[in-house]
Amino acid sequence: MLDPIFGRPLTFYLFTLPAWQLLAGWLLTLAILLSILSGFFLVVTGGSRAITGHLRDANPLPWRGPSLALGFLLLVLSFRAYIGRFELLFEHHTIFDGITYTDAHVSIYGMLIVAGALLLGAILSIAAGFFRPGGRWLVLAVIPSIVCYLGVAVTGWYVTSFLVKPNELVREQPYIANNIELTRRAYGLSLIHILHVSHRPQPDFVPGGAARLVDKGRPEAGQAGAAFMPHAWIKNSV
Repeated sequence: MLDPIFGRPLTFYLFTLPAWQLLAGWLLTLAILLSILSGFFLVVTGGSRAITGHLRDANPLPWRGPSLALGFLLLVLSFRAYIGRFELLFEHHTIFDGITYTDAHVSIYGMLIVAGALLLGAILSIAAGFFRPGGRWLVLAVIPSIVCYLGVAVTGWYVTSFLVKPNELVREQPYIANNIELTRRAYGLSLIHILHVSHRPQPDFVPGGAARLVDKGRPEAGQAGAAFMPHAWIKNSV
């Protein structure tokens, strides 16, 4: 069974995605610690030079460590943004849970764009750390991802406010149907066959008599000996 949004099997969400989330969590913690340590070392080195009056020394500040640490952090954030697309299937909303119209048309593709921008920033930051360490390269590495994130956020707000909200049930109908269908499959209800049976009974005409429909199965006054049958056609005595 594949999900209708990403086309991934159920095993991916039970085993692969949790493993990716665990790995991303550990890598993100490590990247943040490395960034803090490298930034602290840069501040201490710059502060000591300022105190001793050697701030304009011929030796540049140690920007290589922060550049490499930032590149590693952006790389982990790119991986985290990529797997975050699959986590939209578990989001809770007012009407239903899972992917919404805005998610399907904006968030999924927007998070992929943000992941690409973060990856580009990581490559730029790591390359700057090896070839041209400097503070301006760190800023240039972060700007693309910030611009993409803000663009996706504004676009998602516009689609939700002006396209979805005025006609929400119609916009969300395909995704509600997906939610119901997957719920039926999860509980085995898809194995039940639905038969549509007409609720209107057919009158039984008998020669020499007349057929009448008695409301709520109660025979009219004077119909002695008529058989009681709820919502059924009863033959009048002549």
